[in-house]
Amino acid sequence: MWTDQETGIAVQNGLPILPVKVHRDPYGFIDDRQAVPLKVGEYLKMCVGLLVGLGTQHPLFGRAVRLSFAKGLQASQTYDEAGLIAESLSRLEPFSAEEATAILQAAVGNRQVHESGSASRHLTAFLNRHEKDLDGELSSRCSELLTTKSEAAKIVRPS
Repeated sequence: MWTDQETGIAVQNGLPILPVKVHRDPYGFIDDRQAVPLKVGEYLKMCVGLLVGLGTQHPLFGRAVRLSFAKGLQASQTYDEAGLIAESLSRLEPFSAEEATAILQAAVGNRQVHESGSASRHLTAFLNRHEKDLDGELSSRCSELLTTKSEAAKIVRPS
């Protein structure tokens, strides 16, 4: 989310801006732009899809979008929300070790994430893809929490 000053700097530097309207229209430096309307809860899937598209197709947004998904997991308030965000992770690859660590720290720190059946399945696959790049303690803790929720989820350990 941009504040007024950062928006002005982005406009001045010619950076791409995607205005999203939550309660009011864009103003100030971007008052001449059309905004994507967002009704909290109603358009969550659309916004996640939009962010995934930005993260995969625009190099300036990739890292920021991947880290925003970690923040989204950390702030998830429902199992469904956590599952939707976790499901999107595979479309945002590749993740750096720092980004993967942020994702798994969010999973460990939020019960809505590691207790969600859907999120657990997707995060187990994410962990399998990134385990070699992660701190062993974090990886083990995340694996423990995810498999506690779903004993059917198997973490493949490299030999």
